[in-house]
Amino acid sequence: MFSLQQLSDAWNTFFFTPEPVYTIALFRIVFGLILLYDSFFIWANALEYLGPQGLLGYERYQQRYHKKSLSLFLYLPPTPLAVHAVLAFHVFFLVMMILGIFTTISVMAVFITLNSIINRNVSLCNGGDNLSRIMCFLLIFTPCGQAWSADQWWQHHQFITPGYITMQAPWALRLMQIQVSIIYLYTVYWKLKGATYRKGIAMYYITANDVYRRYRVPRFLLQKPFVQILTWGALIIEFALGIGLWIKEVQYIFLVIGYLFHLAIEYMLNIHLFGWHMLAVLLLFANPVDVYHVIGSWLA
Repeated sequence: MFSLQQLSDAWNTFFFTPEPVYTIALFRIVFGLILLYDSFFIWANALEYLGPQGLLGYERYQQRYHKKSLSLFLYLPPTPLAVHAVLAFHVFFLVMMILGIFTTISVMAVFITLNSIINRNVSLCNGGDNLSRIMCFLLIFTPCGQAWSADQWWQHHQFITPGYITMQAPWALRLMQIQVSIIYLYTVYWKLKGATYRKGIAMYYITANDVYRRYRVPRFLLQKPFVQILTWGALIIEFALGIGLWIKEVQYIFLVIGYLFHLAIEYMLNIHLFGWHMLAVLLLFANPVDVYHVIGSWLA
């Protein structure tokens, strides 16, 4: 039996016991770099993706999404200049976020521009884009600018504060970690609703799909026993990651499994930056003291 006081203490310990900020600071940089790469990819075909005469014309966009989504494009004139202006502001604030210049304001601005770009043509997006805006929103409430940032330099005249001095309540980080677990567990739930996953043959259709396939898998892996191992193995790994990442004693084992799992998917399937978004969010489970020792001591 648990008393209400014990539950309250456990809640406060989990969400509000201060810890070093280095994990979330590292995530800010890695996450920002992924979004920056994506912005240059979009820029190369900006008018086709986001333009008034693009894949989703401005009139259809207004009819479909007017007052239903957060997007600067709903309030800007339907011109190529507006498209490039939004992308330019997106890149500008991403660079500020990565460097940690007025970090909270920069992350808020990135959230607005990111949502504007995603909501302009959601048919071009995948799960990684939805994950990125959720993480960007939660990142606003984290102390991600209190280490490895220009803000930190201006405040303390050094890039990193020695001795793990920068401690903050990790409640927003915990929400981000919970979101990652939900992704894995919810994915398993929905996959099991499909007959191909229950029968163990889903991986055959995934790897045979020319639209998403990056490289051909070895032919022997397309035999039924191996397909079943791959299909059910993926479900087991995703379920295990949703729980195992929280267990400190085996946390790094599951992090390695998670990285190998997503790198394997990235090798087989070309789902634009989805794998890299997942690789980035796995960083959220790294111990901040270990992050400091591995990276912070090198930067100090």
